[in-house]
Amino acid sequence: MLPLRLFRIPAISGANLTMVLMVAGMMGFQFVTALYLQRVLGLGALGTGLAFLPAPVMIAVFSLGLSAKLSVRFSASVVLVAGLAVVVAAFGLLTAVPAQGSYFVHALPALVLMGSGAGAAIPAVMGLAMSGADPADSGVASGLITTTQQVGAAIGTAVLATAAATRTAGLVAEGTTAREALASGYRLAYGLSAGFVLLAAVVAALVLSRPPRPAAAPELCVADQAR
Repeated sequence: MLPLRLFRIPAISGANLTMVLMVAGMMGFQFVTALYLQRVLGLGALGTGLAFLPAPVMIAVFSLGLSAKLSVRFSASVVLVAGLAVVVAAFGLLTAVPAQGSYFVHALPALVLMGSGAGAAIPAVMGLAMSGADPADSGVASGLITTTQQVGAAIGTAVLATAAATRTAGLVAEGTTAREALASGYRLAYGLSAGFVLLAAVVAALVLSRPPRPAAAPELCVADQAR
């Protein structure tokens, strides 16, 4: 059902690999941050949900038109790499979250940056994933990039949750307080998230920097043969 020849197209293979890596970092971030807000900062379920609002608001602002306008002006690959760089910066802030932290000081700025970068990067990578497909393969290409998102989310959540839990358990066994151990585990997870997204930016810069060649129209091919 999935033509393997699609993976020979750099725009499609590069965009899907980029999607796996970026979603691994971003979706794992959501899981870890919910735990940080509740178990370290002490927010309840409702407070945690409200605390996340800045990220989807910024995603909506950038993805509903602004990302497309930037892509037209600077190219989708440039917008993608820039958006991923902003996400890496957000994770850089989160790698320093303390056990005695403040939402407005230590979490809110990162959430705003995260939403801005993701809102720019996600539409750009989706567009690049579709740009290399022929019209006959557009449905398959769309299904592939959607599936890739789910794979990246599963990988990222599993890796980050395991790393954070292992670090926390080790520190608790050494006598570290539970809150400090939890914060240290989450900082490690944020560092891994930054690594995932940084790799995504490298792949995007190396593979997706050149626009795909448009396929020649059948009429043009016939005309050329007639000549």
